Amino acid sequence: MFTMKSIRRFIIISVLFTLISGGAFAAEEKGKLDKFEEEIEEPARHQESHTAESHVSEGLLEMFADIFLLGLMTGTTMNYADLRQELKQMESPALPTIRFESSYQYVFDGVHGFSGNLEAGYLMFGVDGEFLYYWESANNDNIKIGSGHFLLRTLFTHIMQVDMALGVKTFQGNMSYTGFDIGFPIYFFFGKHIIWDIKPYITVIRGRDIYDFSSGLSYKYRMMGIRAAYRAINVSHETLHGPQVGMFFQW
Repeated sequence: MFTMKSIRRFIIISVLFTLISGGAFAAEEKGKLDKFEEEIEEPARHQESHTAESHVSEGLLEMFADIFLLGLMTGTTMNYADLRQELKQMESPALPTIRFESSYQYVFDGVHGFSGNLEAGYLMFGVDGEFLYYWESANNDNIKIGSGHFLLRTLFTHIMQVDMALGVKTFQGNMSYTGFDIGFPIYFFFGKHIIWDIKPYITVIRGRDIYDFSSGLSYKYRMMGIRAAYRAINVSHETLHGPQVGMFFQW
């Protein structure tokens, strides 16, 4: 027969078993950010094997590099002092002296992203830095991504700007990873209010290529503006992607 003592013992053992098994099951469940970081952590075994997406990204980078070099050769004949004065008088968004943007990104699979980006420069030369924070509510997990670049900026007839960005990018989650980063952001200007940007970057960490690609449309009025975009960061089989919206100040 069951006694009160045996019933209490059964309840205690059942509760402990449930907690232990439940904790083990939760530990096995990995979130989106953990899977993304695992792809960075595992060194690439076969560098010659690339996905179709990798070929597309590399092709875009090569194309923008060619455009940048063409613009660099064209820009050597420009009078930059006169150009700067002209751009300021026209309130042109090209070649900003200073630009700060803050944005929010909804990443699919329950991840949220917040970022701040600062760019400073004088005509052809500039620097930029970005801090991107990804947070996964379901697992209370996060990844911090920081990057900094030296910029060489070219301008085609006031309607298209192509930059070459050289620098480093760091991913910090359960561990920290840093690699060389190169990008060729391109901007199309439709008057002084509308900007369309395409920003491809590639980072090499632990033998893996990490692709950061975004494209957005901005509306600028005087020194303030808003931007709506779509951004994707891919490493091997994992991608953090989703729509992005933000506000910026530019002068």
